[in-house]
Amino acid sequence: MPSSIQLLLPVLVMLGGPRVGAQAPAPAPQAQQPQQQAVSDILRAPIEGREVRLRGRLMRGVGEGKYLFSDGSGTIRLDASQIQLPHDTKLSGQTTVEVIGEVGSGVFDAPSVQVHSVTLISP
Repeated sequence: MPSSIQLLLPVLVMLGGPRVGAQAPAPAPQAQQPQQQAVSDILRAPIEGREVRLRGRLMRGVGEGKYLFSDGSGTIRLDASQIQLPHDTKLSGQTTVEVIGEVGSGVFDAPSVQVHSVTLISP
């Protein structure tokens, strides 16, 4: 008389059986953040449309949604008009932020950064 294992073996094989070494699907790739850059590098060799990450201080506002930003190596204009900062955010020369954005370099204008995101590091 066949054992229960002998009877179940064909059923397990038909159903796919236990999968030894089966792998879960790979996670979807995440967008990679650009490497942190110095303002001086951007000013020296601006590359139109290049994604950058900057960490430094918002020095002052220079118009609706526009700011002067410094990381100690240089100063560049940020266009953050598409970004909504929290209403209680008080900007001063001591406001430290991390900015991710895209370099813009007009023909007659100094290079600037179109901001996609701002993270407040310290007020």
